[in-house]
Amino acid sequence: MGLCWGVSAALTIVTVTPNTSVDRTLEVPRFAIGGHLRGRLLRQQPGGKGVNVARCLAVLGVQSLVTGFVGRRELPLFRESLPPVVASELVPVAEPTRTNTTILDPERGTDTHIRETGFAVRTQEVEALLAKLRAIATPDAVVVFCGSLPPGMTAAALGSLLAACRERGAEVAADLNGADLGAAVAARPLLIKPNVEELGECLGRDLSEAGEGQLLTAARALCDRVGTVLLTRGREGALAVRSGEALAASVEIGVPRNTVGCGDALLAGYLAGLWRGSAFSDALRLAVACGAAQALADAPGHLSPELAENLAKAARIRHLP
Repeated sequence: MGLCWGVSAALTIVTVTPNTSVDRTLEVPRFAIGGHLRGRLLRQQPGGKGVNVARCLAVLGVQSLVTGFVGRRELPLFRESLPPVVASELVPVAEPTRTNTTILDPERGTDTHIRETGFAVRTQEVEALLAKLRAIATPDAVVVFCGSLPPGMTAAALGSLLAACRERGAEVAADLNGADLGAAVAARPLLIKPNVEELGECLGRDLSEAGEGQLLTAARALCDRVGTVLLTRGREGALAVRSGEALAASVEIGVPRNTVGCGDALLAGYLAGLWRGSAFSDALRLAVACGAAQALADAPGHLSPELAENLAKAARIRHLP
């Protein structure tokens, strides 16, 4: 956990997405289960949490590199569709990439999400990603592991990938499912970004009814092994907790259009703050602002940077005891 706030922008941000997706967003007025409905395709694009983070970073003017697994058939789509400031070092796998579908109902103001399980990866494909990370991870890099693990990839394999990055001198960060977050904590990461449910899974506690004080205590339980716990709380904003300091942030918006990718945008905003050398509180402001701006967009990574900057100015920051 050698990096600190106030560093220069020489930082390299690498996102790792073990379970990428092709994301389709449909608009279906008066959507109902069991009917024959007419819809409109709003967007189809490469996805997965780390890919979404990279796309949001690009909106904020931050370069990044993406790696992880992608079906060989979909690899050209990923390479051609990513923003120019996002470098691609994806590892092709034999099986096709999953498709995730979001259905927006503009009349009812609802969003429905259907996620497929994803491809199964083989041992040699995991080894290829390990070799890729050994080449990419450098002492000036933060390698951010994002999302779920695909079938065939074990927690032990995840631990090996994290360890390889640390051995190369890179910092690691994680936005992983709660069951996999423990492997990241063992690697002593710079940052983790759980939601409330994932933090509870990591600690073996039920935090579903926890108040702010209880969540703060739970996050602090990890600060001997984690640089910063960035805990997302949906419309209630986020907590940022590190040794000796804890902040809460929130920002008000209207009715959200699409909640998919809000956590990814929040993480991107926080990483952009680190890249810019911003103060701890300013990075958190930008984080919650990006999450809120994403909620008003129709698809992940298509937030308005101007709206994000304006929301950052309006964000409320509180210092917690």
